[in-house]
Amino acid sequence: MGCARLRLLLTSALLLALALPAAALEFDILDSTLWTRNRDCDVQGDTLLTVLEYGLQAWDVSDTSEPVLRGDFYMDGQRGYAVDRAGDLAAVTSLDGWFYVLDISDLAAITQVAMLDSGEIGTSPDVALVDRAGTLFAYTAGARDHGLRFYDLSTPSAPLLRGTVAISGLESVAPAGDVVFALARGAGLYSADVSNIDSPALLGHLVPTGTAEFLNVSVSGNLAVVAAKNSGFDVIDVTDPANMVELAHVMPTVNGDYANLTVNEVILDGSTLYAIADRAGVLVYDLTDPSNPQLVAYDSILDAGPPDPYTKFYDGDLQDGRVYLSHFGLQKPGVVIIDVAAAEPLYLGRAEAYDYSRFAALSGEMMYSCNGEMGIFGFELVNGVLERRGNLVLDEAWGAEAHDTLVYVASTAHGLAVTSWAQPNSPVILGEAHIGPARSVTVRDTIAYVAGYTAGLCTVDVSDPANPVELDCEIVPSIASIRLDESGTLAATADLLIGVDFWDVSDPSNITWVGNYPSVSKAQDVKFFGNIAYVATATDSVHIVDILDPANPVFLGKFGPETALGLEINGSRLMVAGGYHGFFAYDLTDPAMPDPLFHVDTPGQAKAVASEGSYVLVADDSGLILFNLQTTGVNDTPLALGPGLAAWPNPFNPATDLRFTLDSEATVALDVYDVAGRHLRQLAAGSLGAGDHQFRWDGQDDAGHGLPSGVYFARLSGADADGALSATRKLVLIR
Repeated sequence: MGCARLRLLLTSALLLALALPAAALEFDILDSTLWTRNRDCDVQGDTLLTVLEYGLQAWDVSDTSEPVLRGDFYMDGQRGYAVDRAGDLAAVTSLDGWFYVLDISDLAAITQVAMLDSGEIGTSPDVALVDRAGTLFAYTAGARDHGLRFYDLSTPSAPLLRGTVAISGLESVAPAGDVVFALARGAGLYSADVSNIDSPALLGHLVPTGTAEFLNVSVSGNLAVVAAKNSGFDVIDVTDPANMVELAHVMPTVNGDYANLTVNEVILDGSTLYAIADRAGVLVYDLTDPSNPQLVAYDSILDAGPPDPYTKFYDGDLQDGRVYLSHFGLQKPGVVIIDVAAAEPLYLGRAEAYDYSRFAALSGEMMYSCNGEMGIFGFELVNGVLERRGNLVLDEAWGAEAHDTLVYVASTAHGLAVTSWAQPNSPVILGEAHIGPARSVTVRDTIAYVAGYTAGLCTVDVSDPANPVELDCEIVPSIASIRLDESGTLAATADLLIGVDFWDVSDPSNITWVGNYPSVSKAQDVKFFGNIAYVATATDSVHIVDILDPANPVFLGKFGPETALGLEINGSRLMVAGGYHGFFAYDLTDPAMPDPLFHVDTPGQAKAVASEGSYVLVADDSGLILFNLQTTGVNDTPLALGPGLAAWPNPFNPATDLRFTLDSEATVALDVYDVAGRHLRQLAAGSLGAGDHQFRWDGQDDAGHGLPSGVYFARLSGADADGALSATRKLVLIR
């Protein structure tokens, strides 16, 4: 899922009094979990519309801590580019020049009202919906010669072209009453008189100082600001649209590590400017004196220097004290929500998240996340907090396994890569085995077993990490192996197409196919436990399969969440990554009848789970999440399918609200523990009725003592008429 929230707690009045305050933020990401790029967004009321490459998404952001995807619209393979909204209509343009009018009155069933082809609009248009004396218009700024166009949407199903202004190469449009400002990527800012919509007239033209690509224009009152990419931004006096005057040219610089920053987006609100810069995120400027913009706020994480905390941004929107910004690129697609209406600046800290976290691995205090085109990221557990270490760029990293400082990475682009994290901040590739597309890896002694996406199963000798040697690849037609397990002389691969294949690996250099278990749903993962194989499926839970005779596997039953994407066995405990349902744990004392232990919600879609000792690491599509089951005591907690437990804000200072929902009356307790498992505070105990419940924790223990910055855990436990309830939520307190 991909919509992030970033809290910059400032007000315009307070900005004027600050020289260089610290910005506060909380960072999560929601996304479609599709390989796409988030391009633009628009918000009205509690509804956020965001354009991705595949189309439009509609989010309910009434609770910004937990945005909910309400619906989406697929744009027939067109690449979404820009969006604007007016009431129950939305206008969406595509990178290929198409223009859609959509009915969004029912967000769960968005429908197409009209669609114009590229011959009408031109490529890469921006769009703005404008109500003029009761008539709705769509202003489009297209990159072709016919550029600025005005469509009458009185009949939404039949947009009527009313007027045009022939300006070439337009990128951005900003209406301002009877004047519209249009920005051309290579030619600067234009103004046009639209008082007569049928005969709009060009008024003025200004080429700002910035000589790079002009990307975005924002207008407020008599000022306009232009984002000029590598040339920073320009402030322009538009009191007389026919004679626009540049007042200032700024190359954003925060410190020695963040100088001459690229600006892709500007949002002007009165005399406050939000300049959105690659690498640095949100920079807040006071334009009380527009000829001398003053940087008054930025995220204080920048003072620590690189690695850069932010990626590239594209476009944004402002409403009710919040700025909404679309992420651009594959790194962190989503929407950042910035709270700019709080009473005072307050640094809350941040927890980095990486979208498309596909797989997790850990060894000791080092944790690893596979993130597709971003490669593999390393994190070190320090005082209960995951701290970012190095990033090894390996295209299409899908799976990994860690053994001390060696991390074996399965990549569909590189095959098997053996990497060293002896220097966690500077990991290196020691060697590669180019065995074709690889999706996951399991290492036993000196042999790496690899699920080859198009080859079934491969074995690689990794006795010399710098020179991994392919031993065998058993190619089976029409196969799509994605996960695997190995036990002694038997290996198994989970296949998206044909279920689970079993292989004799008694001689790793001569793999032999043994048999197949044809699952009724796409097989996602497989794990051995004695003579049992557990098979995770996409839509049919976890299958229990007797493999006493692997040539003739026998179905014994199924259990767990309907969506099962990943499996992990630690001792006699099986953990299941359950997609949007979080992750689950089961006791395997009776392998044929796994006994539920606990369930923990995760922010997005739990795709994989890894464990070592008491640590459980979940690859969630919103990030990498670490749990310590032993110290929090949740390993003794019965399965909880009902309440969930949310915390907002989180990280927090000075307080956070803990919320959960009960389906029926229940006796519950809500307690707070530290990372060592010590009980600190009881927030609730007793009988509660069905419905929503909220309790505040102020960061104090039962004795009223304020606790230091650190990681804590809130645990909800209890029972209702249907059985036990439980949920756990990690809390980060920053003083």
